[in-house]
Amino acid sequence: MELYKNLYLDEQIKNSEEIIQMISEGAKIYNLYLICLDKKGHNLFEILESKELFKDINKNKQYILIGMCYGKENAILIIKNIFEEYVRLGKDINKMKLNFIRNK
Repeated sequence: MELYKNLYLDEQIKNSEEIIQMISEGAKIYNLYLICLDKKGHNLFEILESKELFKDINKNKQYILIGMCYGKENAILIIKNIFEEYVRLGKDINKMKLNFIRNK
């Protein structure tokens, strides 16, 4: 898993580096949701609970971690905010995935 350079975090995430380290070591953190982009996939974003990252179905995916939060509702809000930011800045939404891949 690669990391986007400017992770989107909710206000409850105070120690993102520590959490990323724990995840990379295989820890499953209760109620922690990851907003990911699969470079090869067709979806723009995937919302995964941290334990889902280690399932067989996801082991061959080329994820870029875009954001983290506690609770699935907060993950949906972060994605909504990403879209609103793109619109506000006049960026092309059709190139959003490519922009995340290039700026990881």
